Amino acid sequence: MRERVAAYDRHPMAVPVWLRGAWSRCWIQRAVSVEEEGGIPVLGPPNESVQVLYVQTPWAFVDVRIPRVEGADGLMAFAGVTTVERTTVSWHACLHFPPEAGSPDECWRDADAGAPQPTKDIGVFSPVHDVGTATTWMEVDPDGTYAEKWERVGAGGVCVARRRGTALIVVAGGRFGFASETVFAAGRITPDGWVCDLSTDTTTHALNAVLVLPGSAAQWDAVLHGSDLVDWPVIDKGNTAAVQGMLTQCDLYLGRGRMCTFGLKWS
Repeated sequence: MRERVAAYDRHPMAVPVWLRGAWSRCWIQRAVSVEEEGGIPVLGPPNESVQVLYVQTPWAFVDVRIPRVEGADGLMAFAGVTTVERTTVSWHACLHFPPEAGSPDECWRDADAGAPQPTKDIGVFSPVHDVGTATTWMEVDPDGTYAEKWERVGAGGVCVARRRGTALIVVAGGRFGFASETVFAAGRITPDGWVCDLSTDTTTHALNAVLVLPGSAAQWDAVLHGSDLVDWPVIDKGNTAAVQGMLTQCDLYLGRGRMCTFGLKWS
């Protein structure tokens, strides 16, 4: 596994280690006015009304944003690939919720060829603590129209990025993100399964329910850059040793280039 990790870390488009993992947004500040002298945006107070889970692998990502109050503004999600230059991060989304114009197929083809489509979704990051140990980072856009505070909620472990057609599943820091052309979901990998915490459609992906991936394991055959996943072996739920300390067991399996899918369902 060390050889495989080293190979994708050397890839010219590899996302740096400090950005990999699972992130929760603490708040966002948006511009409410512009100073007359110099045209500098003035930011409003921190807004915590939207719950966000952003899962970043060495290449692909899923970001799901759900209002804490049902029916309020802020429902959105996007997924694709990430490029980084120093601390400037660009997210090249191929999938959006609500859907946007453009072809996900063409977007993925360009990304797979190493030439992601241009994006305006760009943020500049800085650590709240020392870079080597930081769990909290600030993000601002190049024009200064917003500021976001992010907290890492999961780091280390295996990274997974795999596709079925245009649909994407990613795993990092013990969290998962799922994206398709119609629905997004994100959550935790727990002893009870891959549990959905956020979903753009709770009729198909109910909260606190186990994630159900469309198709079969064999159909998720496109392994993306930076993924440790080679196959989809399942830990037998009746195996007490495997069930106890499930995440540790998964790490052992993943250390051999496999994915523990205990509790994961297929449609």
